[in-house]
Amino acid sequence: MARVLLYYAHPGQRHSQVNARMFEAAATVDGITVVDLYRSYPRFDIDIDAEQQRLLDHDVILFQYPVFWYSSPALVKEWLDLVLEHGFAYGDGGTHLSGKTLMLALTAAGPREAYCEDGYQHFPLRTFLTP
Repeated sequence: MARVLLYYAHPGQRHSQVNARMFEAAATVDGITVVDLYRSYPRFDIDIDAEQQRLLDHDVILFQYPVFWYSSPALVKEWLDLVLEHGFAYGDGGTHLSGKTLMLALTAAGPREAYCEDGYQHFPLRTFLTP
């Protein structure tokens, strides 16, 4: 059975209408390791060694967050920049994540039909996730 790691990142959890419930439900599933990034790192002081070890210990890495201004919350970006460093996630010797599966569980402030060529966002949500 795959070992699943869920990273949850919502800077305004008390205002969450969907993400908090999704995270709470996921936390009840046996075999899923859940990490609330904003609770773990309120000052963005990320423990790189601990996070890299978590990644090594799991097969599936899932990030759950709301899309803010067509991007991830700031702490997710900081986490990616620091934890997925050269020699670990890419570059010389950076094969530690080979064979892992990365998934996103996202919410956006708008209906599904907004994220298409004819919708008011003019592009599918996947296009905004390209970077």
